[in-house]
Amino acid sequence: MTLIRRALDLIRRRTTDMAAEPEQRPVDIYTSPARLERERGQLFQRCPIALTSAALLQRPGDCVTHDGLGVPILLSVDKEGQIRGFLNACRHRGTRLLDGPTDAARSSFTCPFHAWTYGLDGKLLHVPHAYGFAEGHCERTALTPFPVRVKFGMVWTDPGPDLDTFLGPLAQELAGWNLSRLQPAYQLAFSPNANWKLLMEVAFEVYHFRKTHAQTIAPWVHDNVALHDDFYPHQRMIVPKNKINTCLGRDPASWDLLSVANVVYLIFPNTVLMLRDGPTILQTMFPSSPDRTLWHTWAGAARVPQTEHEVRRTNTDRGTFETTLDEDFRKVTSIQSGLRSGANQVVTFGRFELGPIRFHRALDDFLAR
Repeated sequence: MTLIRRALDLIRRRTTDMAAEPEQRPVDIYTSPARLERERGQLFQRCPIALTSAALLQRPGDCVTHDGLGVPILLSVDKEGQIRGFLNACRHRGTRLLDGPTDAARSSFTCPFHAWTYGLDGKLLHVPHAYGFAEGHCERTALTPFPVRVKFGMVWTDPGPDLDTFLGPLAQELAGWNLSRLQPAYQLAFSPNANWKLLMEVAFEVYHFRKTHAQTIAPWVHDNVALHDDFYPHQRMIVPKNKINTCLGRDPASWDLLSVANVVYLIFPNTVLMLRDGPTILQTMFPSSPDRTLWHTWAGAARVPQTEHEVRRTNTDRGTFETTLDEDFRKVTSIQSGLRSGANQVVTFGRFELGPIRFHRALDDFLAR
């Protein structure tokens, strides 16, 4: 209710939440390999990172592969229903056990090179012609664990810092959304030619909507209006839709935030979570080079689409979302090329680009530690 009142007040005053002053950042933070290595070491290896939606790992034998952190990761559900993480590498010669997504549940993992077989708990079950190896090898050799934890409907890396402490007040807010109830609706994966920070920036400001998304989502929302709340190093952004005006003159007890606005969280450093009147969207950005990013999107709904109407509505949502992402990707690819051209020495953020400003302040702080 308070958030809707704040949004209506901004709309009435024809303004938005803003920083005190514009800010600038040097261009080389988007192009420097040395900067990227610092980010990998001080952000992606030290902070809890959301790897995927736990909705994809519900039944024993469900598995997901992940390559965004520079090492191949295999997530699986064991026979007791526990989600486990391993390095996706056979202990014989290092071959990847699985490549890409898999839809079929399995009872074990068999190396495609020499057929060494591992259980869902990572234990080595079978070695063809085992007499060629040391006695007891199967009992001693297992997949290398990769520590993970499951919370708020997501699977996170477990580098040491307590997740609730890292999330701070945001942990209680995420718990209130009951994200663990969500079921898979659709998935998307892209690899745009742009620095990962450009993608985080474009996901957390609405200044670009009017021009970039003129034919897709811009007609649904108020131009350049957003609420920004700081949960340092994380953030929350409320994007009011045009229909929020229908709250005027109605009993506040009847107001429903997700029916009149999108609630967007920036979970530092590389995750964007969007709740709305439609599938919940989880997006992660992992740098593969200064000029390339692995972008994963998972959409979750209260139940798997089943009826013809639900399937049609989900497909429409997916189509609109893909088109919107394509519009963003075209722009950030253009930006990356422009940054490489030498035309500018700095990137400037206006006062109403508050999300990117706070994001870069947090980055500066963490990289200085």
